[in-house]
Amino acid sequence: MTGTPATQPATFRVRADVDAYLERLTRFGIKLGLDTISSLLAKLGNPQRNYPSIHIAGTNGKGSTAAFLDALLLGFGQRTGRYTSPHLEDFRERICVAGEPISDADLLRVAERVARVVPMFPEAPPPTFFEVTTAMAMDHFAHLPTGGTTVLAGKPVGGPAGGPENPVDVAVVETGLGGRLDATNVLVPRVCIVTGVSLEHTEHLGRDLASIAEEKAGILKPGIPVVTAASGVALEVIRRRAAQVDAPLYVHGADFGLMGDGDSLHWRGLRTNYTGLTLGLAGAHQRTNAALALAALELYLPAGVAMAEGAVRRALRHTHWPGRLEMIGDAPPLLLDAAHNPEAAHALAAFLASWQGDRPLWLVLGVLADKDFESLLAPLAEHISHLVLTAPDTPRRGDLQAQAEVARPLCPDVMAVPQVGDAVSRAVAAAREAGGRVCVTGSIYTLGEARAALRRAGMLPPSVSPCVP
Repeated sequence: MTGTPATQPATFRVRADVDAYLERLTRFGIKLGLDTISSLLAKLGNPQRNYPSIHIAGTNGKGSTAAFLDALLLGFGQRTGRYTSPHLEDFRERICVAGEPISDADLLRVAERVARVVPMFPEAPPPTFFEVTTAMAMDHFAHLPTGGTTVLAGKPVGGPAGGPENPVDVAVVETGLGGRLDATNVLVPRVCIVTGVSLEHTEHLGRDLASIAEEKAGILKPGIPVVTAASGVALEVIRRRAAQVDAPLYVHGADFGLMGDGDSLHWRGLRTNYTGLTLGLAGAHQRTNAALALAALELYLPAGVAMAEGAVRRALRHTHWPGRLEMIGDAPPLLLDAAHNPEAAHALAAFLASWQGDRPLWLVLGVLADKDFESLLAPLAEHISHLVLTAPDTPRRGDLQAQAEVARPLCPDVMAVPQVGDAVSRAVAAAREAGGRVCVTGSIYTLGEARAALRRAGMLPPSVSPCVP
């Protein structure tokens, strides 16, 4: 395949062709706005109108909330589509149906459908990577080939064998950046979710919390219910937006919540109450994400219809989301967590305080250059015995020498290992010998490279499904 992404032939013979095409699109960077994605989807017949959706924005917890909600909807017998970003190891993780990543064959098929209409754009530059991948997800969810009948929770769903292509029952869609001008905001969802809001991407979303909350609240639509875990200034911004568009607003902690400690949680919902619930994702902050998913499910289901309590229990208990307080093995105990901003680092620090706390900790930390390294490291510092700085293979990789200078006053032992796989291997070997533990954290890119290295070392199974442990 040659030429620019806007003019090259829309033919994909093997998976590598798709990867190369998408890689070329990254040169166009970030471009916020809805005009291009709206035109692109119109040329595809507006596939996003062929199924209901639930739209998720926020700073932290979007992916975990999407994972909980996806599991709950699957437990209710819905064939779900789920679109999240970024991925850890394989692009296919971004586009899932019924909990499984898109197949290579379907990826080639949908990439060709979308790429075929890209040359129709007269403007320059052509659609960005995220605009094209969003169109791919929305188109795939509308045109699922059915070679047979899918059975979920004992209920047949989808078209008959050999029948026409058919859409998912519902799509769970996570914003990429912000909300108001994010490419996913072409949806008119059944329910909106805004997780917590904190400072992030200030170069694109605004320099203060109120401005960022305005962008997140931009996904709210007239009359569409919204659930949120925002607080303070961010919550006030969301309240104003909800009032402007007459969207019913439900606030975590006031209108619903998942309470309790340990392995027995109590759900106080908008329509239902459950006791004795357990979560498949570790960390106290996951109670909030699960509560948002449960409240959204209640609002999505028709009035008077509730999900069976046993199905709720199973869905929450078996939810899996790699790279979020993900525990791997015990020789040594190894934890993976994508704490890529200060708020997430505080959540990780709270977990580390009680996780194998009597053992020395090797922290493998890979933070991108455009992140606030010191604010991210500070809450973790008191738990660290040995700090291994590393950098993922991306143009945004951090300067390890500069980071080490910042880290040394906070940590007793600092070393820099440029390659993520090497850094993980060295930390694992040292911790195993000393009876210690290892935590790998920082950028999602760092986590992806770490998981790939652990997979090569036989410490993870070959599957890259984001739903299957």
